[in-house]
Amino acid sequence: MNNNAEDDMQVPDELNKLFYALPQGALKLNVGSELIEWNASALTIFGLPNNIEKNKFKLKSHGNWFDENGEEIDEKRNPLWKAIHARKKHSFSKLGFKTAAAFDMVWLKIQIEPASNDNQKSNSVWLFVNDISKEVALEEKFKYTKGIQELMMRTSNDLLLLNPNEFDNTVNRCLGKMGRFIGSDRLYIFSYDMEKNLCSNTYEWCAEGIQAHIHELQNIPLVNFHDWVDAHKKGETLNIPDVSHLDHGSDLYQVLTAQNIQSLVAVPMMKDNNCMGFIGIDSVTKKHDFTDNELAFLQSFANMFVNVQAGVIANKIFAENEAKFRQILEIIQDLVWVVDMTMKPLYYSPSIQRVLGYTSEEMVLVASENIFDEETISRIYDLYQKIGKELSQGLDLRDKIWPLEYEVTKKNKEKIWLSSSIKLYFNENNEPTGFIGVSREITENKKAEAELLKSKFELTERLKEQTCVYEISKLSEIEYLSWDGYLQNIVEL
Repeated sequence: MNNNAEDDMQVPDELNKLFYALPQGALKLNVGSELIEWNASALTIFGLPNNIEKNKFKLKSHGNWFDENGEEIDEKRNPLWKAIHARKKHSFSKLGFKTAAAFDMVWLKIQIEPASNDNQKSNSVWLFVNDISKEVALEEKFKYTKGIQELMMRTSNDLLLLNPNEFDNTVNRCLGKMGRFIGSDRLYIFSYDMEKNLCSNTYEWCAEGIQAHIHELQNIPLVNFHDWVDAHKKGETLNIPDVSHLDHGSDLYQVLTAQNIQSLVAVPMMKDNNCMGFIGIDSVTKKHDFTDNELAFLQSFANMFVNVQAGVIANKIFAENEAKFRQILEIIQDLVWVVDMTMKPLYYSPSIQRVLGYTSEEMVLVASENIFDEETISRIYDLYQKIGKELSQGLDLRDKIWPLEYEVTKKNKEKIWLSSSIKLYFNENNEPTGFIGVSREITENKKAEAELLKSKFELTERLKEQTCVYEISKLSEIEYLSWDGYLQNIVEL
C-alpha cells in the first residue's frame, strides 16, 4: 500500500463509516452530558432525533433512568451522571431508560471510557451502549416461569398433602400467595350449579384496602348471564380489560360496577369437558390489560385446582379405603408415587404412563437403571441417607417436604426433567412407613434456562466486539498515523 497524503486523508472517512455502521451505540459526552459525537445506533437506542446539534443537546434532560429493579432514579443521585462527571472508566451492567414518548423501557449495558489516555484528565467520555432488553425480557420470562412452576408445585403439595379438615383454609392461603405474586386486587373462585342455574363465590382473597364481596355473591341466578356461562361451558376465558365498554344496561355491567371493578378476567375450571366453576382476577384500583403470562398462570392454576380437589378427596378416601384412593388418583395429572422405607416401589398413579410411557404395573417392575442415570441414583441415595440421619436424631419430619429435580429416561428413550416434592408418611403409631411423592415434568423450564445461558454468551461476544471498537476509535486521536499504520493497528487488535 502506498504511503501518501491521499491515503492519509481517506482514513477519517473510512473510520467514520465504520463508526456510524456499528450495531452498538457510541456517544461522546462532556461532563454536562452534552453530545459531542454519536453514531446511528446510539440515536436509535435513546430515541434521539437525527437533527440534534453538537454540544447543544443534553442527554440527561432527554428521558428518565431506572435502576436494575425498575425503580426510577432521581437525577441528583443518578450514578451514571456521577460516573460521567468523574471522567473515569466505569461500567453499568443494567440500567433502564425511557422517554416520555416511548411505550416500553429500554434496558442498557453501559461502558464509560475517558476520551483520551494521556496523563491529563479528559473533559469528555465515551459511552458504549448495548441494548440488552431482549436478554432482560428472556431472563424475566425465565424467572416468572420458574416462579409459577415453584408456586404451582408448592400449592399442589399444600393441597394434596394437607389434612382434609384444613382444605378451605389452605385454599385461601394459596389464593393469597397467588394474588400477591401477580399483584392483583381481588382473586377468587366461583362454583357453578348448572342444575339449579346458580353460581356462588366459594373462595376470595383481597389486597389491602380492597372490599370483599364473597358474602354477597351466593346463589347468584345465571338467567341473565347467558353469554358469560356459554363461554365458560365451551372452556373459553372471559377477558374484560375495560368494564366501561360493556353495555351499560346489561346485568353484567351493573354487577361489576357495583363492586368498582374496572378490569376482569375469568378462567373456567374444566373437568371431563364440564365447567365446574371459574377462577377470576378483578382490577379495582385501575384498568389492567392482562398479559399472556397472567392468563397462562391463571389457566394453569384452574387446571391444577380441579386436580388438587380430586387429590384432597383422594387423601380422605385413602384413610378409609385404598382401592377407592387409587381410583381417584386416576384423574390427577401430576405423577403421585409411593415407596416404602427401603425405597421399594409400592404404587404409581396412572399418570405415569403419560409422563414416562410405562404403565403402573410396568413401573413397579422396571429396573431403576433404565430410568435414572448414575448421578441421579447417587443424589436420591444421598437424600435417603440424609432423611435417615434426621430420623435417627429424633427430628419431627411430619410436615417437612424435600424438593428434588432430576433427569429421567422414558420408555421410548426420550430424556425429560422432573421436579418432585417428597414427604414421609406415617402410620397410626406415628412411625414413618414410607415416602409419598408428587412429580411434575419441567423439561420446558430447563430449555428456557438453557436459552438464557445462550443469550448471555451471545451478549458476552458482543461486548468483546465493543472493546475492539473502542480501541479503533482511539486510533483517530493519533496524529500523523498513515493509512498503513491504521490498518496494521486494527489487524493487531
